[in-house]
Amino acid sequence: MFPLQASFPPDSLAFIGVPKGLVMPTLAEAQATLAIRVMTGRVTLDFDHELSEARNRTEALRNEYDNSAVRVAQKWHKIIPYQPHTYDLVDLTWVKALDSRRVPDWQRNWNMHAVGMRKEWRKLERLGLTESWLAGIREGSIEDWVALMRRLTEQARIAE
Repeated sequence: MFPLQASFPPDSLAFIGVPKGLVMPTLAEAQATLAIRVMTGRVTLDFDHELSEARNRTEALRNEYDNSAVRVAQKWHKIIPYQPHTYDLVDLTWVKALDSRRVPDWQRNWNMHAVGMRKEWRKLERLGLTESWLAGIREGSIEDWVALMRRLTEQARIAE
């Protein structure tokens, strides 16, 4: 994410990317917050530590993929989607940005059900039932939306 070479002042340039397999606005927000805080001097990163972490990850991937540069490059930014631990990267980024925000448990846990929920929602659309499911929550709190996701997940589980 940040340049790790001495030829660039490390607090002057940031490359923000989204790992393969994961499209997450929360990660983009955390990365942008960290980049801005580093560039404005509110946060400093231990670039030697970051470089060491990058080298360790590269070495682990080389060992796993028989020193194949192509496979290492393919796997470097790949994250397994729909798993609660995929959000650890977001939380780590918030920590490095000295920010108290963290990914809430409901968000960590519902993503693994996203495919089933989407399928079930499409079925509700075909049956014309979405309005009744949404009744009372359009302007509701996040808790209302979480309750809807739980209800939808349960409906999908029953339908299996």
